[in-house]
Amino acid sequence: MVLTENLRLSGSGAPFELRGRIANNTSDVTLRSVTIRLIRRDCYEGAVDPSGCVRLWQDDHWIAIAVPAGQSRDFVEAIWMHGNAPRARGTVQDTFELIAAAGEGGVELEKTDK
Repeated sequence: MVLTENLRLSGSGAPFELRGRIANNTSDVTLRSVTIRLIRRDCYEGAVDPSGCVRLWQDDHWIAIAVPAGQSRDFVEAIWMHGNAPRARGTVQDTFELIAAAGEGGVELEKTDK
């Protein structure tokens, strides 16, 4: 019922900028907030993990957003790291997961990632 699209993270951590689009595909609930899990990986030759990437950091970021039923909204959020963001040795790979969504009256909504 809630869909995230075109999520991307940019910047160097002072702050990072998270951009994307959130769609509320319900017919009668206004979306009030979402929580997105951000995972940044460093992919380089010689990484110990068989995938070739190691996790640099992970953060769950709560976003207040008002999206009426049947509508979508673009958003931009500043994300400040607590401490220093580790520097990547190779190519940075970001993944995003919508882990929570709340609607008007505290209603939990079904989440869908794209």
